[in-house]
Amino acid sequence: MKTTLFTIIVLLSVLGLSGCGSDPGFDKHAASPSGLVRVIHAVPDAPLLVAEFGKQSLGQINYGESGAITRVIPDLSRETTISFVEQNKLTELTTIDVLVPQNQLITLIITGTMAEPEIIQVNELRGDSTENETNAEFSFVHAAAKGPEEIQLTLTDDLTDSDTVVNISKYTSSPYVSVVTGKTLIITFSFSEAVTGFADDDIVVSSGTLSNISTGEVGTSYTATFTPNDEYDGNISISVVNDAYADSDGNPGLGDTLTIQESTATPRMTITSSPADFAAGETATITFTFSETTLGFADSDITVSGGTLDAINSSDEGLTYTAMFTPTPEHNGNFGIAVANDAYTDSDDNYGTGDVWAIQASTDTPTLAITVMTDNPYSLSAMNTAAMSSLWQSGTFQATAATRSLIIVLDHHGPDPGKTRALLVNSSAAFTFPEENLQAALRLINLVPDQTAVDIYSNEELISEDLLFTDQAPYMALNTGSYLIKVTTANDPENILLDETTFVYSGEYHSLYVTGLADAISPLLLIDNHRTIENLAQLNIIQSAPSSDLLDVYLVKQGESITNLNPNGNDINPLTVAGFTVEADTYDIVVTGPSDKTILAGPETVQMDAGHLYRILIRDPQGGGSPPVIVVTEEGTQ
Repeated sequence: MKTTLFTIIVLLSVLGLSGCGSDPGFDKHAASPSGLVRVIHAVPDAPLLVAEFGKQSLGQINYGESGAITRVIPDLSRETTISFVEQNKLTELTTIDVLVPQNQLITLIITGTMAEPEIIQVNELRGDSTENETNAEFSFVHAAAKGPEEIQLTLTDDLTDSDTVVNISKYTSSPYVSVVTGKTLIITFSFSEAVTGFADDDIVVSSGTLSNISTGEVGTSYTATFTPNDEYDGNISISVVNDAYADSDGNPGLGDTLTIQESTATPRMTITSSPADFAAGETATITFTFSETTLGFADSDITVSGGTLDAINSSDEGLTYTAMFTPTPEHNGNFGIAVANDAYTDSDDNYGTGDVWAIQASTDTPTLAITVMTDNPYSLSAMNTAAMSSLWQSGTFQATAATRSLIIVLDHHGPDPGKTRALLVNSSAAFTFPEENLQAALRLINLVPDQTAVDIYSNEELISEDLLFTDQAPYMALNTGSYLIKVTTANDPENILLDETTFVYSGEYHSLYVTGLADAISPLLLIDNHRTIENLAQLNIIQSAPSSDLLDVYLVKQGESITNLNPNGNDINPLTVAGFTVEADTYDIVVTGPSDKTILAGPETVQMDAGHLYRILIRDPQGGGSPPVIVVTEEGTQ
């Protein structure tokens, strides 16, 4: 079976644009007070946008993406300018005066159209961000310029089948809506190095069940979903015993135990160390943190191994206690500090849970930490309020506790009739929903030059019969998922030229090019761009000439010579795609050999208009061999 080559080379456009910068997120903290600003691009007919806060760059943002979260001087009004590149210079699209208070995140969602841009501003006080262990918060934004005037969003708790309904007018956002999470627990088993021998039966669970156990990165982490027993009130335990697994050198590993208190009425505690990791002979501050004010907690309730603990002290009426831990000199083994269950109570005389802190010092034994993240399955749907027709559905996604996110509805350019899509925007980036329900589409193109015609099957069903060389079948609607694509010579199902599995993505147009020579057929699956840009022409160059190997491609103004020019794409392999934008003009397309100026094909002259999409196909002639052929087609307009 041949390997699918699905490679997209992003070339610099003739406008000289570069990609977006890196997002600093929340990991870099300014020494002085600051506010935060980010920009989200939702203008359906705009190219890459450039954002500036005063003279401070906020980065370059592609459609449907979130720019960097940038720290700015707070409490000073600044003109924020949104621009695009036109004829090699920045042209202003819109401006807005923005004042960013200290510790506040201002999100500017640029939407509308190039002719009539709109800005939606969402303010979030970072110091007021939800700290509730069982709640997540969402603000909903209607940024779909071509969408209905009002949409209805329904957020469904998939465990309780309860709904939160929000109606939003175009170019507005909703207040933050709080939803309960934590009904399921995502358990993570994190190893200090890659391990072997770790299996489901090594995990001991009390008062509940684990499901959906899956591995993460190369044996260094596993995750599972924990479901507590019904009506359970007490401790839940998830543990792995010592020596249940080993590292690559055969060293047996340490186990760990995670204790979860299911009843919120019962006080609980955690034991932490600062520093978290230390060697024998060093000291650490041990902190005992309680979920509520406690009574009866004393030095005698603490069990210490591998060292000594000073007397505990509390400065906040029993919510936290601290003490200095001094390890025993030359100790080689476990350090441990433990508090038993029922060693203290809250003001209502409910007995509290204990905790164990342990660390392995001065050996190479791998360690395990079991952590829990409170997630809950939700789904979201969008309706046209006027027509009460469905626009979009998210499928299942997880709402994580103690987080705030934006859900932005924006214009979509795929085959689904709803023509809208939603993004989940958090402090990292903008994401599509992995299980969203959007129709996909696939078309087939036969570029096998030494075959008269082919038949194409999907999951053993004939979907294109007698497809001649260079013929293109129209788009067909498909559901998201994997498809087994089989290509045979026409009317001869036993003569299989290609047998390959490919994946069709939600809400996208796809083109499947069947290309190569009959003894080496390969599929080239592309996601087609159907979003036009008002002031620029867009083109894709598809290198599908297997007889020619590497090629250089030039796109020059009509009548210009390539003698002193660099190619727009050089050393382009077969089964490769290059996409970029150009100013409206008449161009000559020229194909040469790699790193020389010997013309193999062209010049092929084409008038490229703004707001249009073009495909430049470089293929073998009928029968295969050289020279290659240039075929230009117009893919769509605004």
